[in-house]
Amino acid sequence: MLTSPRFIRLSVATMGCISSVVFVALYSRVATPIAVAREHLEFDQLPQLTQWLAKYCWFGLLVPAALFTAGVFSVVGSKRRSAFELIVGCQWLFAFLWFAICLFIWLLPQISTD
Repeated sequence: MLTSPRFIRLSVATMGCISSVVFVALYSRVATPIAVAREHLEFDQLPQLTQWLAKYCWFGLLVPAALFTAGVFSVVGSKRRSAFELIVGCQWLFAFLWFAICLFIWLLPQISTD
């Protein structure tokens, strides 16, 4: 009986985490040509973090998948609530930080070095 609300909380946190990763990936796809044209640079001249995010942004999906799997095992296998709360909290924290770091990284090409 108690597992149903836990699965709902885990699913909602996973969907929030996945939506953050999808936003970052789509934003990176859209922002790459805009940043290149706006700054009159080639892709190789963008900051290294920006290049890394543009190339590997979809690998962020591994984090929600791993945390969801760990959450299912913590709900089914363990009766300890603290492990489950930690997993759900990590999912929300990752979703927020992945979004914020993406916006910061895409602001890097606009910083002047003069």
